[in-house]
Amino acid sequence: MAFAEGEIHPNVLVIQPDQHRGTIMRCAGDQLAITPNLDRLAAEGIRFSRCVSASPVCSPFRGTLQTGLYPHQHRVVRNNLRLDPDLLCFAEVFRRAGYATGYIGKWHLDGGLPKKEGGLGVSASSVGGFVPEKRRQGWQEWNGYEKAHEYFEVWKYNDQAQKVRVEGYDWEPTWNTDMALDFIRRNRDLGKPWLYYLAYGPPHLPEQCPPQFLNQYDPQAFTLPPDIDGKLTPKQEAALRKTMQVYYGQVTSIDHEIGRLLDGLQHLGIDDNTIILYTSDHGDRLGSHCLDGQLSKSAAGPKLRGKAAPYATAFRIPLIVRWPQR
Repeated sequence: MAFAEGEIHPNVLVIQPDQHRGTIMRCAGDQLAITPNLDRLAAEGIRFSRCVSASPVCSPFRGTLQTGLYPHQHRVVRNNLRLDPDLLCFAEVFRRAGYATGYIGKWHLDGGLPKKEGGLGVSASSVGGFVPEKRRQGWQEWNGYEKAHEYFEVWKYNDQAQKVRVEGYDWEPTWNTDMALDFIRRNRDLGKPWLYYLAYGPPHLPEQCPPQFLNQYDPQAFTLPPDIDGKLTPKQEAALRKTMQVYYGQVTSIDHEIGRLLDGLQHLGIDDNTIILYTSDHGDRLGSHCLDGQLSKSAAGPKLRGKAAPYATAFRIPLIVRWPQR
């Protein structure tokens, strides 16, 4: 598709952290959440207050966002299934329209987990997965991987499908943002419209968080879910409060990266003509319903975190859209 002379095509930045519950932002009414940049994004755009996930599990939602189809239509109805590479995805539509496209972070649409890779302190099933070019669904510049949950040890795959460390980084979201801004700058300089997808890992497990974000929260300040308040043992309550501290700290760490992106777009002079879409794949129960039925229990005691359940804490997600020019 050729561009008409003088026609302005907006850039598009999709930001999708993993497992960010839609209510845990200051702009959504959570007064404990420290999210000044998401609040700014919402104030300057539109926040959809009743957005829900197509399915409160990772792979089905991602398949829906890529294709515009319900999970029963694209057939990735649970985690670790491969999205049909012949399905038309939105990056391919943008590519055909002359856009540069780029993707970084967790993909989770290539059908499974690696068996022989590991990271620092994580199991082999937690990290990795090289995604071949033919299954990248229209994303041209690629720094994605099938599944990874290790944020302090930063790594990527090279073109030979080898896993290599990214030197100079000890927090994956920082590297993700730097790569996004580099992609944006290069295409701005070329005068080419672009579409970029930032799939941040936090606030998904593991419970890793840099101290500068973690220490902004006091575990004792959190209000426990009303359905379990007063029903946990002191040890269980302490564990949940610590989990909530890490989760909120991770949300604030992502908010920090949103601020860097907003500042970067403004510095590059393309802020007005860039559409930003912020959402997530599903929420996190964070203790709610952890005493209800086998869904939430394990031999080790109540399962304090989770999704994949018909609870608002699991299926409510954020959705913010901002386009200053319009």
